[in-house]
Amino acid sequence: YANTLLEKCKMLIIQNPEIADDMNSYLNSHFQFEYLPVSERPFLPSPPTEHHDYPPLTIIHSGAIADWTGILEFVKQYKKSTVYPSSFLRIHGQFQKKQFEMEFIKEVKDIKEIEISTDFLDDFSHSELLKKYNIGLAFYENTINSSNFENLINSSGKIAVYLWCGLAIMTNIKHELTKNPPFLYI
Repeated sequence: YANTLLEKCKMLIIQNPEIADDMNSYLNSHFQFEYLPVSERPFLPSPPTEHHDYPPLTIIHSGAIADWTGILEFVKQYKKSTVYPSSFLRIHGQFQKKQFEMEFIKEVKDIKEIEISTDFLDDFSHSELLKKYNIGLAFYENTINSSNFENLINSSGKIAVYLWCGLAIMTNIKHELTKNPPFLYI
């Protein structure tokens, strides 16, 4: 059924050749795709604001708060790091599972350098929030054993938004692009 629908399309757009190959393999097809990485259109820049209440290094994780994001492991390592006392980490998003939420809250409950926010933000407000930070976290655990895990660099909406907002991106995605700034591959 999917092949029948795709054959009717005038143009097929996908993030990169590797994902196209995976799609064709999955559908047992030979579709020709145009390539367009995930991105977003930026808002007009807002005037700079002073952020006197933040330390020099600010880090944000914005998106799903779940085991597959690696955020719990990051927090555990962050607390052991030498940068931890002189930085600030904000976790913004929605918890995916109650059990993970309880485990996560237990890990961070008494740490003033880590803040959790679950408020919904429209796109403009979200961009304004991100612009206050230096580093955005984009970790992914391959919990479903996908062969396409390495192609997240082109399909992650989180990474596209971080880039538009001028953040460095700390990630575990091993890719040619993540070897150079603004990426920090760990």
